[in-house]
Amino acid sequence: MPSSEPPQPQRAPFKERCAKLARDCGLTPRETEILILFAKGRSAVRIQEELVISRGTVTTHLQHIYRKADVHSKQELLDAIEAQQD
Repeated sequence: MPSSEPPQPQRAPFKERCAKLARDCGLTPRETEILILFAKGRSAVRIQEELVISRGTVTTHLQHIYRKADVHSKQELLDAIEAQQD
């Protein structure tokens, strides 16, 4: 028996939502790269190792991301990504 509920709109894939937030907030390509890794749950140390940059550089990029996205916690950042639509 077919459902009488209207179909739910498809959510954009995770990476596309991150890219949209990055564009809307004016993030640099490197900040966008770090945003995606951070939102996937990577620690600052893991990002540092993966991108071969210093821990301080990762921290600075994360501070810029938070400021540009106008968020104050990782959860707020994740919520902002979730709220992105096509």
